[in-house]
Amino acid sequence: MGKAGVGQDSSALTSAKPNAAAGFVAHVRRPAMLLAGLAAITLFHFFVFPGHSWLAAQTDVPDTKLYLPMIERLASPGFLSRDLVATHPTVAYTVYDEATLFVRKLLRTDFRRSLAVQQLAFRFAAVTGVFLLARAARLNRPLSLVAALLANFGSWVPGVGVALSDPDPAPYAFALCAVLLGAGFLASGRPLSAGFAAGIGLLYDLRIAAPFWIIVILAAIISRSSRRLMRASFPVFIVFVLLLGNIAQLQPGVTEPQMLWGRIPPAIAMIRRFRSPQLWIGSWHWPAFAACFLVAGFCAWGVLRLWPRLDEAARWMFAGLPLAGFLSFPLSFVLLDLMRAEAIPLLQPAVLLLLPLAFCAIACTVAGLHSLRERRWREVALLFAVVALLPLISPARPQQRDTGNLSNWALANTWGASMFLFPDAGRASDPAVFRAQSKRAVWVDWDTGKLADASESFADEWFRRWQDTMAGDYSTSRLARLLSLPIDYYVLQRSHAVPGVRPVFMDNQYVVYDANDLKTALRTLH
Repeated sequence: MGKAGVGQDSSALTSAKPNAAAGFVAHVRRPAMLLAGLAAITLFHFFVFPGHSWLAAQTDVPDTKLYLPMIERLASPGFLSRDLVATHPTVAYTVYDEATLFVRKLLRTDFRRSLAVQQLAFRFAAVTGVFLLARAARLNRPLSLVAALLANFGSWVPGVGVALSDPDPAPYAFALCAVLLGAGFLASGRPLSAGFAAGIGLLYDLRIAAPFWIIVILAAIISRSSRRLMRASFPVFIVFVLLLGNIAQLQPGVTEPQMLWGRIPPAIAMIRRFRSPQLWIGSWHWPAFAACFLVAGFCAWGVLRLWPRLDEAARWMFAGLPLAGFLSFPLSFVLLDLMRAEAIPLLQPAVLLLLPLAFCAIACTVAGLHSLRERRWREVALLFAVVALLPLISPARPQQRDTGNLSNWALANTWGASMFLFPDAGRASDPAVFRAQSKRAVWVDWDTGKLADASESFADEWFRRWQDTMAGDYSTSRLARLLSLPIDYYVLQRSHAVPGVRPVFMDNQYVVYDANDLKTALRTLH
């Protein structure tokens, strides 16, 4: 009897081993397959649609073309010492510059790849956030992956001029991805992970992450059932606020404190309204208003369609974040257009219209998938039509000339403190792209004016340079009047080549003249 018992125990033990191994493999396989699915969606978004770009952003807020020279100068103070952008950095309240420098040093790579690595990581965070929000709305895993794929952020915010998924690696786009991940974690009942994700968003762009934390604080005050969940995020929030404050205090290269109180002087308000009319709600055209209200309406419909399926934490995210974003619309009008508050051009609260647009895509996609399961075909058609049409809300991109050959020539053949001017470029982005590629100073360009919202003295200087050199139509006589400026090289389009003057560089796009050669030739002509 004893021997038989031992035999039975040993056979049960040997049969249990394969079962345990199979269970372990199944336990590991599901998360691995999920991560693989999320990674595949991220790669699709990164390489296919909406894709990614480099120095090609068409947004109306500071972008990589302006941030990169600032970071270049922080990394190598000898570069761009005469450039208006690089010597007036606006990266005090963001970890964008420190993170980019750290990743570049860690991977021993250039700034382009350093930013691309961050962009991929944040795109993955956004995809994961949408997946978690779909799961919180009671979709199963496969359909939640479909939702993460279809809720594609290829659209723009009307009027404000920012993209839900900016092809360029911009800090506001990184922050939005982090906030979506935080919202997904909180809707799934993971407050510490949510706090960490939204805290990273706070470090990259304070404006984008602020609504998340305001909602968390309000929920903890108002809702007893949510208080315990929300309060768990507070220590993380305090840590990131202190970290952001330390980063701002230790920021090198800041030449002027940013004014946050008082009213904008009329002259500065005129300059800012001239350069960045999208920040002034009163300057918008009626299609922008119509698009914003349509997006808000479809967002509300999608959220209401999901409402019975959401628990309280998920409801705070699905309702609170888009509502906070939409309220920034009248808030910006009152504080900027009517009161001319000094802080508003810097904070740009209307950028938060990103949130209702993002949740319109998410809620309509998730509601559409639920309607598909329930065979409500009319709802399916309408909801998916909204999702399909959202990416069409985007401006026509102007054609951008290739500055690669010009930048390579300047980098190899001119001294590091050389000053360039593109007097016939108008409002094109060519000079800003050239500055970022060549590490050479540009006297003034249209893109540089985006920084006028951060500083009154910068706004005044930029506008004076713009009016003196680039406003209006180009002419040779105007070029002659510019030769007294401290500029070393003048870059003109091939069609504006100056007869009788030998260029120091020429390709199928541009001709470049040394200032001394132009002075000699034009003095003879005039």
